[in-house]
Amino acid sequence: LKDDIAIIIVPMSIHKKHLHDNYQDLIKNALNKITGTTFELEFFLENEFKEKIKEGKVLVDCYATWCGPCRMLSPIIDDLAGEREDTEFYKLDVDDAENICKEYGIMSIPALLLFKDGKLVTKSVGLKQKDELEEMLND
Repeated sequence: LKDDIAIIIVPMSIHKKHLHDNYQDLIKNALNKITGTTFELEFFLENEFKEKIKEGKVLVDCYATWCGPCRMLSPIIDDLAGEREDTEFYKLDVDDAENICKEYGIMSIPALLLFKDGKLVTKSVGLKQKDELEEMLND
């Protein structure tokens, strides 16, 4: 742990489909012990997606770890998430969410999905600058 950055390695079989409360607790407890800070990590699986987007304004960053433009967009999204209280931000790894990608026609990444009260209002594909994202969120 350095400069408030933690790397957590979770086996793919657990991460993808079998993430259990015990593993969440194990990870939370390990981080709490290492840092002395209380972490409230939120894990959610593909089947919980609709629940996450159903209320308020939600921006979903659809990315992949191997995608260069996605890695360039990530710090911009992180900045916005820290600045905006009117929007919830989530990252969705497309390699782990095939059904959601099909449902929303995500064929290229990075892709951003903006929902208002569960309804998709904007879909954006490609690397965007912060001012473009702010405009999208302000509409």
